[in-house]
Amino acid sequence: MVAAIDKVVEAKQWKREHVFAWVDYLSIPQASRGQQKLAISSLVGYASVAHAFVIVAPPLTHADFFTPCNVATYNSRFW
Repeated sequence: MVAAIDKVVEAKQWKREHVFAWVDYLSIPQASRGQQKLAISSLVGYASVAHAFVIVAPPLTHADFFTPCNVATYNSRFW
């Protein structure tokens, strides 16, 4: 993820100290369905002010379901 952000920073010629990252995995609560719905509904606000969007989805196998996790599966659930 850091390498991907570094590439965007370099390509856009941004100052690294002015870049903030919103991380899907950490930013949406998983334990509380109510909080999860509220967080998902706030995504429009984040997306409306973002200047770049980076998807980091290496090909892996889900630890619980043993199904593929990759860019295609991310895109299938992407809001």
